[in-house]
Amino acid sequence: MIKNFIYIFTILFLVSSKCLPNCIVPSAPNKKPIKPKIPNCINQSLGTHSCSEKEIQNYYDTIDSFNLNIENYANKLETYLEKANKYVNCEIKKLNSE
Repeated sequence: MIKNFIYIFTILFLVSSKCLPNCIVPSAPNKKPIKPKIPNCINQSLGTHSCSEKEIQNYYDTIDSFNLNIENYANKLETYLEKANKYVNCEIKKLNSE
């Protein structure tokens, strides 16, 4: 009876270790947002500008868009970290089952 139990346990263990899923390697976000260039009509050192209202509004819109892209990129990085953590744990489980 004990021999049967050991035999069944060994087979189940070997089969279960072979049935572990493949660990999925995550891919990092590949497009980092590019900071918009400051228009020539803005003097950073003096904190002034000679831009038209349209130019300055376009620059503010570009900055707003950049900020949204940065937020999305940060979220993708957090997701990547979570997936990387799952990948590491999966690989460790596979190593421990070999």
